[in-house]
Amino acid sequence: MAVISAITKDVIAGGSAAQHVMQRKKDAGSTLPLLLGIFLLLLSIFMISVNIFALRAAKMNLEILGEDVLSNVYQDIDYQEYFFGNSLAVTTNRRSWLPFACEPLVLKVSEAVRNLSRSTRMERVECKSGRLELLLSNEVQLPFKPGFLSNFRPIVFATVSGGVQRVR
Repeated sequence: MAVISAITKDVIAGGSAAQHVMQRKKDAGSTLPLLLGIFLLLLSIFMISVNIFALRAAKMNLEILGEDVLSNVYQDIDYQEYFFGNSLAVTTNRRSWLPFACEPLVLKVSEAVRNLSRSTRMERVECKSGRLELLLSNEVQLPFKPGFLSNFRPIVFATVSGGVQRVR
């Protein structure tokens, strides 16, 4: 009823009903580009979030892999030396670390590196008084990769360190 009365008032005021209907049709389609823009913005935020999550998951997997390598290296320690030995522990930051010879530990790490996947690399191995520090890297495939990033290959790094503590 309000539309009819508005058209009637417009006709009485000297305008035509056709002009009024044409004016309403021009305003009717203006929300479509806005909605399309909002949809594209939300889609791009979703894609970026998924890519960031994939990078974080790859870093967590590298940390787990590094901890597994360290765990396997320290599984073969000398039982007698560890529990009953008289070697003095190296004390740093309120922790007492049992010293080991670094050469056998680094050799065990290099053997464990052979079992890694092709995209995972051991960048650095440091040994100080029997404490190992490993730096691992992995090339990650992103779930959403736009065409302009076709040559972009993100590399994730993870540092893992560990040693053996003795408590008396």
